[in-house]
Amino acid sequence: MLCIQSHIQAQYSINSAIEIKSPFESFTYSDTRNTASGGYSNQYGYYNTNEVFYKLTLSKPMVITITNCGSALADTYIMLFKLSAQQIPTVFSSSGSSTICSSKTNGSITQTLEPGTYWICCKGKSQNGSITTNVEGISKLENPELHDLGTKSEAFTYTHRANTVVGANKNPVTSMNDVYYKFRIAKRMKITVTHKGTSLRCTVISLLGPDDKVRFLQIPEDVKHQMNR
Repeated sequence: MLCIQSHIQAQYSINSAIEIKSPFESFTYSDTRNTASGGYSNQYGYYNTNEVFYKLTLSKPMVITITNCGSALADTYIMLFKLSAQQIPTVFSSSGSSTICSSKTNGSITQTLEPGTYWICCKGKSQNGSITTNVEGISKLENPELHDLGTKSEAFTYTHRANTVVGANKNPVTSMNDVYYKFRIAKRMKITVTHKGTSLRCTVISLLGPDDKVRFLQIPEDVKHQMNR
């Protein structure tokens, strides 16, 4: 009796990942693949479903957002790898965790990444199907954001909302990114600076003089505790 068995080798793996052409500046990318069709396999074992891989090479620091928003498959999972498929960082998108997609069970990741080569793995949690992978890269600033308010000779009010995710840090008080506001006063004034209405729970305010030396520093107690650890 002659018995012949054949196996279809997976065509799509981390070694044949779809390459995302990343420019030097900010970019967006979108691609849809059906993991229920032939050629996809379950290489990493998280959930018993097939995976689609993407390769992303960055030449400069960027804030990268990866989502499965718009997927026909409603419950998805994303992993992010760097070099040799080592998970750094290990990021999971579990049910109810996405604050970006209208479907809360679609995976999403936002991470600041240094230059290098990364792999993205997307899969369904309970079944195979059509997965849309969206990648957005925003160039990280080399210098902190600066806003010039000009010269003030009368009472004034100024309000501005900034997102420090893509910022830079040059203030040694904390390791978080900074936003700078520059103003000149033509006469003596009482200046009040607040972060009222800010979505961040803990913020720090520094008031610098013309010589860039700190004249006033406001640090919440819980931030002081973290700094003193």
